[in-house]
Amino acid sequence: MRWVAVAASVIAGVVVVALAVTPNATPTPADDDEYTGRWIIEGTDPRGVEYAGSLVIEAEEDAYSLRWIVTGSLRQGTADEEGDELVGEWVQSEGIETGLTGTARIRVDDDVLTSTVTVDGVPGEGLETGTAAR
Repeated sequence: MRWVAVAASVIAGVVVVALAVTPNATPTPADDDEYTGRWIIEGTDPRGVEYAGSLVIEAEEDAYSLRWIVTGSLRQGTADEEGDELVGEWVQSEGIETGLTGTARIRVDDDVLTSTVTVDGVPGEGLETGTAAR
């Protein structure tokens, strides 16, 4: 029975890696919007778990949509612009901990994305950094 769990975990990891490296539509950033586009990210969550992947940020009518493809999971969220950062919430839609939720505070300075990330129910913050893949 344990081999089934291991096989399922390996398959889920392969699917996430395939999604991360498969060409996908990358939104064209608006000339005056430093947030939009695809970002190649790496980070450490509040539990000390390291991850890597991509974050796609798209401007919508009155908010931003956020889509992460990171090691072992898919996360989706929305954010609002507050001052010089995006502040939003996310939910893990696929992966080992489906349903996990948290927040992100995203800032872009000189084409470098930095984000503090929380996981609901876990003390502390994680840190995520990224470079534009525009």
